[in-house]
Amino acid sequence: MTRISEDKRPAPREPRAMPHWLVFVISVLALSVPVAGLLFMVWLALVRPTDFIISLVELAYIAVATVLIATGVASYVHRERQARS
Repeated sequence: MTRISEDKRPAPREPRAMPHWLVFVISVLALSVPVAGLLFMVWLALVRPTDFIISLVELAYIAVATVLIATGVASYVHRERQARS
């Protein structure tokens, strides 16, 4: 009969943390969706109150503004987290 000793067990693996850049990218994507919706609705209400047709240029402006706002908010949040730890 074979006996398995306690010292032959594999060392428990510690969970690896997600890379900071991946957390940042996920944060930007998560923040982009509500910001895009907000900008789209504000754009429709203020600029085009009578017409709901939006050109590709206007959609590009909304997309760029969304990415910039989400990147700024995500970088601010991550800077605060790194300062605490």
